[in-house]
Amino acid sequence: MPSYAWSCLSCGRSNAPASERCSECGCPAAPRSSQIEEARRQYMQRGGTLENDARMATTWDPDPMGLLIKLFLALLLGYWPRRSDER
Repeated sequence: MPSYAWSCLSCGRSNAPASERCSECGCPAAPRSSQIEEARRQYMQRGGTLENDARMATTWDPDPMGLLIKLFLALLLGYWPRRSDER
């Protein structure tokens, strides 16, 4: 539990220091992405509304092809200059 006032990652509401869960939606103070999604889903089903910050928050969903392309480019750009310096 945080020792400072914190904003919920699920609904965006402010919470008091030392609270383990959001007083509005019940999401844990330090949630996993699945807990954020579940708390948000349940909160919205009960008629809750999200703060602007919570609407913009998204979970990171890695794109496998994008990761491969980034890895390839990082290796290519990191390898190529060293190889040309060897000549």
